[in-house]
Order: sequence, then C-alpha cells, then structure tokens
Amino acid sequence: MKKLISIILIICTVFLLFACTPTIDGGTAPSFTLKTIKFDTNGGTAVKSKVTSSLNSAPTTSRENYLFYGWYLDEQLTQPVVYPFVPTGNTTLYARWLKLQSSSQCRDVSIKLDDRYECNVSCTLAPNGYDLETLALLGYKLRVEVHFEVKYKKDYDVWLDIGYMGAPKFTAAIVNSSNYGTVMDDVTAKETWTRMMVGYNTTAASMLNDTLYLQFSTTNMQNIIYFSEITVDYVFHK
Repeated sequence: MKKLISIILIICTVFLLFACTPTIDGGTAPSFTLKTIKFDTNGGTAVKSKVTSSLNSAPTTSRENYLFYGWYLDEQLTQPVVYPFVPTGNTTLYARWLKLQSSSQCRDVSIKLDDRYECNVSCTLAPNGYDLETLALLGYKLRVEVHFEVKYKKDYDVWLDIGYMGAPKFTAAIVNSSNYGTVMDDVTAKETWTRMMVGYNTTAASMLNDTLYLQFSTTNMQNIIYFSEITVDYVFHK
C-alpha cells in the first residue's frame, strides 16, 4: 500500500512539472523562436543576415568618407535600435551614415580693376548634405580647402607698354559672415596656369549659424586675372 501511494505521488509531481508553464506578469510564456534579421547597409560594406532570437550588439559596417551612426528599424531612420533587440518577426535593419567628406566646384571667374578701388568676386561655400547638428554634438571640426588654377593676360594697350607695371598681384581668401578667415595676400600671378590652395579651419558647431565665402580680389587695372578649376574640399574630422 505504501509503495502504491509513493508511485501515485511521483506521477502527480511529474504531471505538475510538465503541465505548469511559467508566465510573465500573468501573461503567456515568452517565445524564443529564431527570427531572421537582415541588414541594409545603405551603401556600406555588406553584413550577413543573422538567425537569432535576440541581438545584443550592433554589427559593424564601413563606408568611405562616412561615419557609421547605428542601425534603425525604419528606412526613414527615425527609430534607432535599442539593445538587446528582440525581433517579433523577420526584420530588416537600416544603417545610418554621417557624411564626413566631399568636394564641389565653383564657377570660373576673372577679375580686373576698372574705376573702383578694388575688384572683388565672391562665391558662397556651402557644405551641403551634412548633418551639422549631429556632427556638432559629436564635437567634429571642419577643414575647408579651395584648390584653383590662376593666370593673367595683359590688358594694357599703350605704345611700347609705357607705364605698364608688369605681373599683377591678387588676394585669395576664405572668410566667414564676420569677414574673419584665411587670406593669401599679394600673390603674384603668372602668364601660365598655376595651381594654388587656400584653406580654412572651423567647427561643425560654428557652421550651424555661419556662412563661408571664397573671395578673389585685386587692385590691378592693367591685366585680367583668370581663376579656373576651382575645387572645394570639405573634411569633417575629430
């Protein structure tokens, strides 16, 4: 009789162990079914899909001239992934990038003094396509470099060039809205194309409320100075 009671107790215990399913806050038991997570790198290096029940950290990817800024749940990049990430179904995550470097062109210009004190031409330098607010929060700096070709052509029609002053001088500058910046002053132009560069250092935070200008100027009235192949390089860096 005692053996029979013992057997019945064992059967009941086993039944209770298998029949009772643990729940969370009175709900159903969590599901640990494996899900497929795909990664859309938006131009970055490929990342292999993962088959998992959760993602504890962000896989890395890279893209030239860009900073990887995390994975997002939507293509519009408005919902960042929070880790550990537990997918509710097969999911695609999207990479967000911050552009750090690019180049642009300015139109060709020429300058010569007429009846004014100084001849000045200006081009606005705008680093388009950058998330300046986020780069400012991250403490990024900005280096702007303008590369250009320059030469002059005599435009002084006097017999035997009497009074001709020779090769002209010019100024190339990158300045901000307060007229502060980098100036290459009294540069002598040549009759053949010469490659030159002027640079300027600032910060992403400063660019939130500032504008940069490229300026060429001269006080010479006997020559025409030509500027061509004007390339502007923007490089954000730490």
